[in-house]
Amino acid sequence: LSLFRFLYCVLNAVTLAVYAADWDKAFDKREYFATPLFALISPEPIPFEWFSAARWICVGALALGAIGVLTRPALLVAAVSFFLYEGTHLGFTKPKDSEYVYHLTNLTVFFLLILATAPGADRPGLVSILRRRNSQISIPEWPRKAMLGMFAFAYFGAGWQRLVANPLWIDGNTLQAYLLD
Repeated sequence: LSLFRFLYCVLNAVTLAVYAADWDKAFDKREYFATPLFALISPEPIPFEWFSAARWICVGALALGAIGVLTRPALLVAAVSFFLYEGTHLGFTKPKDSEYVYHLTNLTVFFLLILATAPGADRPGLVSILRRRNSQISIPEWPRKAMLGMFAFAYFGAGWQRLVANPLWIDGNTLQAYLLD
């Protein structure tokens, strides 16, 4: 679980930092269509300064979570800031009459919350290694199973929605387009 925490946090932090300039360009678009969940919070996008601050707060919190410094609070801060940042970003990139959102980015908030509450997810961390308090502990199966279940549920839901929208989706053209891309 700790290895997953490290890799997941590093991957998300690097992705947010590297693609920041490209995602900032999406903010310049004048059309904003909030996702259904984010519309409950605000039908308008957060100001650009908050958008940018949320990204860098998230990157910093993910870095702290990856190395194991203040792991649980860092993961909670990362989940909230990622939700604000990605919720705003998706509002600029999704089509007007669509409720489609990216299932992988939706899972990020939930995975970070599970990691923040999972027993033993904060070990080993930099602090526990430096204090030499890195003894073996028993980690329950529920965090891993919860994340796998959410992953399966998200992809099942995405597939189901595509089949409901157009049963011809399974004709192989989509797979062929991905392979040619």
